[in-house]
Amino acid sequence: MRNQELSRQLQRIAYLVSKSGELEASNLELVSHWAKYLCVTCAGFLENALREIYGEYARNSADTSVARYVYKQLDRIQNPNTQKFLDIAYQFDDNWGRDLEAFVADESRKSAIDTIMANRNLIA
Repeated sequence: MRNQELSRQLQRIAYLVSKSGELEASNLELVSHWAKYLCVTCAGFLENALREIYGEYARNSADTSVARYVYKQLDRIQNPNTQKFLDIAYQFDDNWGRDLEAFVADESRKSAIDTIMANRNLIA
């Protein structure tokens, strides 16, 4: 991954997942809190990825005022489900939208993203 901030966040999530194996299954309350924390962390990563990737694209390929507008629009997006990710990809480029649609259709990724975002709302 080329974006440093997203790479850092992804490494943090990988670390947390690896540490979850050390939890004792008998301590259900701790396991439950850990799962909630991971869910909120993953949801935040997804939101940040949306802003970072498309914002960086706008900054590198558009006038400063256009990039600023794109960033402000992206900052307004909260709790995006898979359809919102697809809508934004299609708004930037039809090929991006089709590629993302194919990606999320594979291996139930759409369901996973939507579940993470829905559970984050329930946790909060």
